[in-house]
Amino acid sequence: MRMFFNIYPPYFGSGIKVEEISSDYKYLRVRLKLRFYNRNYVGTQFGGSIYSMTDPHFMYLLLNSLGSEYIVWDKAAKIEFLKPGKTDLIAEFRIDDNLLNEIREKTKTGDKFVFDLPVDVFDLNGMKVAELSKTLYVRKKSDKPRQRQTTPSRNVNFETAFFFVFRRRRFLLRFLDMLNKKFKKALIFASVLLLQPILNPSSAALAKRRTPPKAFSFIAEGGKASQGECDGERKIPRLKRLKEYSGASSYMGSELQDPEIKGKPGDEMWKHFFRAKPACNSVLAKTPSSVTDPYKSAKSEANPTNEVDSEEAAENADEQQQMENAEAEPATE
Repeated sequence: MRMFFNIYPPYFGSGIKVEEISSDYKYLRVRLKLRFYNRNYVGTQFGGSIYSMTDPHFMYLLLNSLGSEYIVWDKAAKIEFLKPGKTDLIAEFRIDDNLLNEIREKTKTGDKFVFDLPVDVFDLNGMKVAELSKTLYVRKKSDKPRQRQTTPSRNVNFETAFFFVFRRRRFLLRFLDMLNKKFKKALIFASVLLLQPILNPSSAALAKRRTPPKAFSFIAEGGKASQGECDGERKIPRLKRLKEYSGASSYMGSELQDPEIKGKPGDEMWKHFFRAKPACNSVLAKTPSSVTDPYKSAKSEANPTNEVDSEEAAENADEQQQMENAEAEPATE
């Protein structure tokens, strides 16, 4: 128990240390150390700490000496400071058998017994620093079980219930009205501070709410792009996610351009939206283009005619060479 006293935060912080407790709980010695953190303004022992070092010890000794059949309380105290404490202080607490027998005799019928016990506080030089008188209250616990007081039951009808609820409702309204009167200005000021960034027409928060986000887009018809490049920065409509573009970076969604077309997925026109123009261009580059396909087909169709013309020219050249050779042969003969 002595260790518990010494680590008890109010004692430990004040520099109070219980040095000895006798085995029969009739003697206790406590020391108040003088440290830089517990001295008063003029550098001596703090008066509150002097009283704290004497506070519960008589009660503790009596509780352990009398046993669990008794109730013991500190009821009052009186302290007189005689000299300033300039060193560590020591107080000794003693009780004897005569006091214990007197307490048992006074309280055997269940009556309370109130009495005073003195204690003196000395410094290390043996000079008395303070005198205290502790008033203690002792009573023996009753053998009879304590009966719990119960209130008589009442018949609760509609009128009593209505009055009960209305009375508390009236109290609540009165309390809210008091708060409104007392903190009305503070609430108005706080509301203005909180709502000013939102209600101010020039505020960035309101401008951000009024300005919808924008995106870069291109149109695809039948799965093929029909717009040459990502342009048309515009407001974002209510978009629908498509699986084929879900893996694209910064993809936001797609919008059906001609909602009346139903049952013809190959002919539907979709506009695909992206947060950044580079991402939009990269997806557009991987999408087949319906704009350039006709030119490719026309070029491929023009290539066979060119091949036929070249073959005819080669045949004509061969025939002309043969004719020239035939004319040259009779001349040589």
